[in-house]
Amino acid sequence: MNDYGKIVSVGEVAYERSERIDNPSISTIERFVGLEHFDSGDLAIVKYGDSKELGSTMKRCVAGDTLIARRNVYLKRASICNFDCLCSGDAIVLRENGEVAPGFLPILFNSDRFWKFASSNADGTMSKRLNVSHLKSYEFFLPLLNIQEKIVDLIWRIEKLKEELMNRVDILSEFIKSRFIEMFGTFDNPKYGLVEINQLVSKKVDKVAKTYGPDSIIHYIDISSINKDDRSIDSTNEYVVKGAPSRAQQCVIQGDILFSNVRPNLKTIARINSEKENLVCSSGFTVLRCEKCEPEYLITAIIDDIFTDILTNKATGSSYPAVTSKDVLEAPIPFGPKEVRKTFADFVKQVDKSKLVDSYYFNAIEGDERYV
Repeated sequence: MNDYGKIVSVGEVAYERSERIDNPSISTIERFVGLEHFDSGDLAIVKYGDSKELGSTMKRCVAGDTLIARRNVYLKRASICNFDCLCSGDAIVLRENGEVAPGFLPILFNSDRFWKFASSNADGTMSKRLNVSHLKSYEFFLPLLNIQEKIVDLIWRIEKLKEELMNRVDILSEFIKSRFIEMFGTFDNPKYGLVEINQLVSKKVDKVAKTYGPDSIIHYIDISSINKDDRSIDSTNEYVVKGAPSRAQQCVIQGDILFSNVRPNLKTIARINSEKENLVCSSGFTVLRCEKCEPEYLITAIIDDIFTDILTNKATGSSYPAVTSKDVLEAPIPFGPKEVRKTFADFVKQVDKSKLVDSYYFNAIEGDERYV
């Protein structure tokens, strides 16, 4: 230990809560937090479901506990929960033991250093899991308590500012949604009728094997590349084709819309704005390349809750419920004349300019080197 703190492990400063509730449907705890309620990189959980709809045994979480999603650690999900709830068995529930200031643990876990450790120590291949013993062995520098409190105060002030900016972006997004309904109607009551997506997009998406040689360099987009907040691509991974993941199969270009076929309820959807060449995406996406419609119109239609419900009801599989590209392409959306779609697209572009300003400040606060 020095004048500023000491090296400790997670197991020395926090303990796992292991209380389980066998009959969630009759529990007095009304809220349920599943992995679908986590948002990657967020310090706090704000979403939840109804525990009365649950049938299997769940863990108990008390307000102030930190939850870590141990499955699929590449999604980087660790957040404080500021309300009592029942939570998924795939969440690790931690409580600090007094040496750590409240609110410090989620800051600690939302660091590149921690997630690199978690990824390298996770078990499994398809769905890598972080076990509790590995988590407890993670070592870090713990500042003195008064320094921790100053760090927590500063970081959570910044988090509140980020939340205010994101609320403004959400309001603008709702504005776009309302305008869509005004101009095209709803899925149940469309103004101009419905059209299947396959009538609007190109059916030609080149395959990697037919486009690139084994030594070609590609920039790969997978589900972890998607920023669901602004429907963009956060990052790509560079590979030589012969060393790329087996799912790196589809050649994509700027302007394409990617729809994740896995867990459609999560709305993992993004539009490619990157000017990089040799872009390739996972076979787990349906690639929507607008040919007879405006991309602003199409992406607004497919992030609608009713569209999500339609595809969620078509999903099959228990561990990884998924739809096929055929399901996505045959799904109907409200249609409209060309001039109406163009007017809507121009409107979205104007609103997006306002959203871009807020997103600029949001990313600058986050420390994104592209904005500072």
